[in-house]
Amino acid sequence: MGNGVDDCISRQAAIYIASGYCHPANVAKELAELPSVQPKRGKWIWNGDTLDWERLHYCSECKKYALRDTDGKYEVLSDFCPNCGTDMRGSKDGTD
Repeated sequence: MGNGVDDCISRQAAIYIASGYCHPANVAKELAELPSVQPKRGKWIWNGDTLDWERLHYCSECKKYALRDTDGKYEVLSDFCPNCGTDMRGSKDGTD
C-alpha cells in the first residue's frame, strides 16, 4: 500500500474483514497484508517462425494461439485472451 498503484482484493477477503471477523484495530494491517489480485497484462506475440497461417499470434502468458473469426480467415486479436483472460490492451497493434 502507498506505492501509488491501486490494488484489488478478493470479495471473500473484503467480506471477512467487513463482517467483524477481524478486530477493528487490525483492519488496516489485515488489508495491507492481503495479496493483490491485479489482472495479468500480456500481449499478442508474433509467431514468425511458422508457416502455419492459423497460428500467427499467441498469448505471452498462456502461450495459446489467438482464435479465428467464424469463417476461419482472420485472427481475432482481442483485448483479452480468450484462453486465459489476460488483459491484452497493452499491445499497441497486437504484434509487439
